[in-house]
Amino acid sequence: MLDHVKSAEKKLPIGLKIAGGYLLVVGLFGFLLFIIKLLPEHPEFAAKSIGYKVGSYFRVALFDLLSVVSGVGIILRKLWARKLALFLLVLTVPYTANEFAWGVAQGRPSQQLYFISLAAWFAWNGIWFLLIYKRTSREALT
Repeated sequence: MLDHVKSAEKKLPIGLKIAGGYLLVVGLFGFLLFIIKLLPEHPEFAAKSIGYKVGSYFRVALFDLLSVVSGVGIILRKLWARKLALFLLVLTVPYTANEFAWGVAQGRPSQQLYFISLAAWFAWNGIWFLLIYKRTSREALT
């Protein structure tokens, strides 16, 4: 019982607050763009089957929703939210890099652009991963 009182007295590290806020904002913004359909639809995507499109839209909505849930959970000091955030940061790299490359190229990206996008998103998510993964962040969550 004394450990619970001690952990409640600890402040949430600023890096964890920022990471939780980042996940929350990214999830809300992504979901908002998804709902109002501001994301461009490339001719190659438009030509895909309805099943492919539904699966793609479901994945985007699910990732956005899980980002919001993990961001709120981190801010509320939940250990499961940290695990969810780490899982999402790893899982979303290839999808986000692909969407980014297609957006930059405004169509099918070159292999070089795809690898540059992959490296950039790996580095970006890697920074957030390390911020959430570090020992002080783990100890601050219950």
